[in-house]
Amino acid sequence: MSNPIKNRLSISFWCLPIIFSIILFSCQDVEQEKIQEVFSLDMQSQFSLPDFVPGQYIVMLHDDKINFRKSRDFFANKENMRREANQLLSKYNIPEEKVLRAMGTVKPIFGVHLNEEEYNKLKLDPSIKSIHNDIYLYPSFQRNRPPKKDEPKDDDSGDENETNQINWGQDRIDQRLLPLDGEFNRVATGKGVKIFIIDSGINPDHEEFGGRVSAGWTSYESALEDCSNHGTPVAGLAGGNRFGVAKDAELISCRIFPSWTEGCEAVATGIEFYQILDSIASYAEGPTVVNMSFGGPGNQDIVDIWEDFLINIKNQGIVLIASAGNQSDNACNYTPAGAPSVFAVGASNIDDTMSGFSNWGSCIELFAPGNMLKTASALSNSSYFEYFGGTSAAAPIVAGVAALYLEQNPSASVDEVYDFLRNTSTKNVIRFSESPNNNLIYSLLNSEGANDNADYENPDQYQLNINVGKGSGQRWFVSLNWSPFIVNDSQMDIYEDGSLIMTVQNRDWVTLEVSGRNLPPRTYKVCKSGTTECSNEAVAIFK
Repeated sequence: MSNPIKNRLSISFWCLPIIFSIILFSCQDVEQEKIQEVFSLDMQSQFSLPDFVPGQYIVMLHDDKINFRKSRDFFANKENMRREANQLLSKYNIPEEKVLRAMGTVKPIFGVHLNEEEYNKLKLDPSIKSIHNDIYLYPSFQRNRPPKKDEPKDDDSGDENETNQINWGQDRIDQRLLPLDGEFNRVATGKGVKIFIIDSGINPDHEEFGGRVSAGWTSYESALEDCSNHGTPVAGLAGGNRFGVAKDAELISCRIFPSWTEGCEAVATGIEFYQILDSIASYAEGPTVVNMSFGGPGNQDIVDIWEDFLINIKNQGIVLIASAGNQSDNACNYTPAGAPSVFAVGASNIDDTMSGFSNWGSCIELFAPGNMLKTASALSNSSYFEYFGGTSAAAPIVAGVAALYLEQNPSASVDEVYDFLRNTSTKNVIRFSESPNNNLIYSLLNSEGANDNADYENPDQYQLNINVGKGSGQRWFVSLNWSPFIVNDSQMDIYEDGSLIMTVQNRDWVTLEVSGRNLPPRTYKVCKSGTTECSNEAVAIFK
């Protein structure tokens, strides 16, 4: 299909590399070290944005209360719906310039600014099916390295045909059990399938994409730029030539986020999301997957209202894959992950533990690798993230597998796609997860061995994850995070090489600064203060 769409349209940002290689070297010339706790900043807390957009509402009308015939013409429906909104507002002397966006392909919806008096009048109108406060949406990715130490760099890994041109996530999803075998075997490539990436834009000229990126709807100047450098790595994991799952899928960029720079949040709103999905529903033909690596608040009222919209998208044959969120919370409390029509994905680590930041719970369908993955960066046409992570990374891996299945089964319904992903996933391998579906995505499109999981027995009381990042000069940063986190029982002792080095309270993370040259590996563990209830031991390697 030619694309007729014109260019109009739980957040933690930590990032530290996980290093699991074992190396032997002499410990000569070790300098005097300095260990100090380093403050790790949660960007969403820094900005302290509310969940809801003040004075902004999303209004959905009853289908039988509109005076125009809906069609597949996105722009005609948009203009017709704007007229409907203006007429409705005029009944209550609300200025028409308060209308933000309007759409009518999927459901008759418009966004509007209202004061309290206007809201109280409008909500009683019988033509309105629902009206609710708009919400903020945030990308679901992790920056776990010190500020400005995780910038992407040009790839120097050599021949693209080398067998090692994969990330550990690809390596993991084509096999049932650990250890990794260093390979990524493909049984399909996603050819003929469209993956819509609703995100911050995509750099279409990156070498990972081979000319397969096109522009979808955006309210910004262009969908084919990525000033926030989030949509490009997400697209790279879904469909990159080397570090993606579906290397021949068509990638369509629908930009929802503005630039993320210092002092400027990468934040969008629900009405923007609605309009992008409305545009996709207008023009999508053939097997279609939508990736949504973002989320916002989702109490039951919000989830129910969003589901009323999303189920209509799903019923048009559009597969909806979403990140579970990075709040270490119940995914059912967030949107769109909590909506029943959406396939929500949690993040796992290289050792098959749930990533400490990942949301969990019954709304998660399965897990996918979501920590420290190599993928494309928007900074240049040949630059790469070495350590991209978050449930933002896990979702596009699943979107890629869905595209592989749809290549071979182009007429499959959305429910058939969802059932296939569930049924072929590797069962019960994700540890330290408070989810009923502790299953890992599988890319070889069969269910052989899906239930032949290892008998994981874990005597540890806590799961400890470790990330190591290089600072300037001879400085290193060791980030530890652990689970579970019990609010009223959270004083934890931190041990390094068997010695107590500090105690922390009311949190589940700590970042240490270590200085020195030719540093030997160090072993860390955490214990509940005054007890023998401890975590596994985790090794930091300074390489």
